[in-house]
Amino acid sequence: MEMLPKPEKAMPLSLGAKFFSLPLEIMFDILFRIPTKDLIRLKCVCKSFLDLVSHPSFVDDHLHRAKSQFGIIGNMSNFPPEAADNKFHYFSFNFDGQGVTADYLSMDPEPYLSEKLGYKITSILASCNGLLLLNWLFGDQPRLLVCNPTTRSSMVLPYPPSKGIDFFSWALVHDDSIKKYKVIGMTNYNIDEPHHEHARCFAFTLGCSRSWRAVATPHHLDEISKKSVAANGKLHWIASSEKYMEACRLCSIDIATEEFSEAPCPVHVDNALLHFLELNGSIYCTAGFSDKIEIWVLKDWDTKIWIKHHVLYRPETIDFCSWVDFQPIAIKESPHHQWDTTTTKLILRHHGRELLSYDLQSQEMSRIAVEIQGSIPNRFAVHVNSLVHWC
Repeated sequence: MEMLPKPEKAMPLSLGAKFFSLPLEIMFDILFRIPTKDLIRLKCVCKSFLDLVSHPSFVDDHLHRAKSQFGIIGNMSNFPPEAADNKFHYFSFNFDGQGVTADYLSMDPEPYLSEKLGYKITSILASCNGLLLLNWLFGDQPRLLVCNPTTRSSMVLPYPPSKGIDFFSWALVHDDSIKKYKVIGMTNYNIDEPHHEHARCFAFTLGCSRSWRAVATPHHLDEISKKSVAANGKLHWIASSEKYMEACRLCSIDIATEEFSEAPCPVHVDNALLHFLELNGSIYCTAGFSDKIEIWVLKDWDTKIWIKHHVLYRPETIDFCSWVDFQPIAIKESPHHQWDTTTTKLILRHHGRELLSYDLQSQEMSRIAVEIQGSIPNRFAVHVNSLVHWC
């Protein structure tokens, strides 16, 4: 029988006394197993349900359970903005030991966001613990918006100090030291100062800040990747410097202290298409060449030495032209179908037609069975459905 965590924070003993004949701990265990969307409906049953489901201890433990599931959320390209389909495309993966399947759900946020804010979605920028960071278009002005698509709560952020939201690399992260969420943006472009070459960083703390604050960055970096990944308490980008003729670097900011550090990349960015992924606190780097994909892992943060973990060669079961056509989305551990252990699977997007799963142990590539009409979205973030709020 699965052992469920007990509430870390004390709940009022009188909670639900007028409505529940069961002990509070048993009610907690029952509700703990209910999917997030059903819990939202239960909030409307009575105030006792509302208080229990909204309690910080319940929200935290329910999030921990939700993270054992695996899903990704994405949307279609926003270039041009009118081409965006204004929908969230959510894929929940099932690892049954025999293969990988996915349940697909298309969510339209406009009925509760556009009506409330008069905005139009253009792209999903980041996801963290069930919260989404969105780039919304209000007239001809882009705005940043944080929302929980499950609870339908939302918050519009102030304009960043630098214009050109589309030129930023944006991230939404949780600062464990203060138990708050932060929005962090990196850019090497400034509309007002086109000759301003080095990278700049800005941060905003949800529930605390009223304005953005500038974060000191390494001045020798002038090229920043659009995609970032959070791991081991830090946020990481690919960075380089044409001015100083430096090879690509792993540029990292400590989420708590907001101090930068650097490490070398395993291969040169000019020779391969790099993607960074996170698994169990470690950073994995996929380097896509025309004939192979190399998977490197950075496990020792002190020595900053990369280890070549795996190499993918031409798959026999998939139409293949070049590995550049494969976009790594996530890496995930799943139960092995024969032994009491786990296996590691790499989830990839192939062109815009299909999702694939590659088993690093068996070296087998397979299509992920999912019913979806049209193309697979081209922008993804790892996502869980949660009850989390940013305050």
